[in-house]
Amino acid sequence: MGPKKRIIIVSAVAGAAVICGGLFGIYKYFVTPERVIALSLMNVSEKLDSAFDHVEKTDIEIFRDYMKNGGKLTISGESVNSQLFDGIPVDITVNSDSSCSVADIELYDKMDFKVYKDDEQLLMETPLFNGGFSVPVSNFAEEWNSSIFGNIVQAPDKYSAPSIARRTLKGDYSLSEFISSYKDDLKAAVNEIEFKENGRVNVIINNDTERANAYGAHLNRDTAEKFVSAAADYICKTDGADSEAYQKIMGSFVVPEEGIDIVFKVKDLMLRELEIIIGDDKYTLALTGESEPFDDITVYKNDDTVNAVRRSVNGSDGVFTDNISVGGTTVFTVEGSADGYDVRYSMDDMTFDLSAHGKTAVDGSLSFSDVMINVNDVFELDGALTVSNEYDDDFGFTKSGEYVDLLNMTEDEWEAVSGTMTAALGLMDNSN
Repeated sequence: MGPKKRIIIVSAVAGAAVICGGLFGIYKYFVTPERVIALSLMNVSEKLDSAFDHVEKTDIEIFRDYMKNGGKLTISGESVNSQLFDGIPVDITVNSDSSCSVADIELYDKMDFKVYKDDEQLLMETPLFNGGFSVPVSNFAEEWNSSIFGNIVQAPDKYSAPSIARRTLKGDYSLSEFISSYKDDLKAAVNEIEFKENGRVNVIINNDTERANAYGAHLNRDTAEKFVSAAADYICKTDGADSEAYQKIMGSFVVPEEGIDIVFKVKDLMLRELEIIIGDDKYTLALTGESEPFDDITVYKNDDTVNAVRRSVNGSDGVFTDNISVGGTTVFTVEGSADGYDVRYSMDDMTFDLSAHGKTAVDGSLSFSDVMINVNDVFELDGALTVSNEYDDDFGFTKSGEYVDLLNMTEDEWEAVSGTMTAALGLMDNSN
């Protein structure tokens, strides 16, 4: 090889080295831990929005619209194979708008009454005396837990950390909407966070072990509280809640003096595992679904995977199984098929089954001609069900008489309630 050719080769190698070095420098400048974390969170947020895409699109759109904007739900059937009320025709119509819901309930032609619910209270009238019963809604958990019923079982607060997490996964809150609405506040808080690279780690994707990049973030107490405050404000505005709810949320997320440490495990710019260390506790969220990360979710504390909460989805395009398990025991299942759904909830000695088939979806209305509802094998209703996005224009509720607060009853009121229930049961027996 001649000198000239050697010079050309050396020059080419040197040039390539310079170019590679420059590209590496540019890469290191732009691909920083905070940018990778931000992109992975944006990508996972988009996937969260499609976490229920396995459900028939028309069905879920009708149902979501009903839950958000109101509409009309009707159930018509007969109680069968029940320890109580066997053979009783049951007709229920629920009309809802953005302000309230009113249920018209008819049992035989003997009992016809209404149930009213808004953000403050639930009122249930009774045909057996002038008036009915009331239950608080806005502060239900607090009232329930301080009543005699609270001695039996405690009700979770709507704004406790687990309740907020559950409602976020359910879709009540949007991560992308939160980020876009509070981007200035969040950007200022992000500038105070200490980011670093934590090297290569193992993650599970579709039951296979794969390598991912780990990134750490440390939030001091003040910075963490800014994030919590922004989230609390967003949740309250979304729910139309007051300052009391805001204080509850702030109280549910107490930041220790040493702050919070977070580890992001990222594969192909998709968040695959999130670890949050608060004091002596570590909380882990693992997203292990392959193409849809939220098809397989595992949540656990302090590396206790035995008692983990897991969501697992199999199937697509309306034919699927969606399971939630706690400690390996299935507690909630939805099975979708071409003509309907089967739902089962089983936890803490409580079992609820819903089978809805003979499906028809048209013009914002979802109907099932073959429906079975069973509660603990004590009550079963067979009939039909319809969910519609249009409610009756004339629905309403007129409060009259005295309403007994079920959670704060006096001894005399207890006797009155017992007498009412005895009379109701007697009326049912005489009808058979």
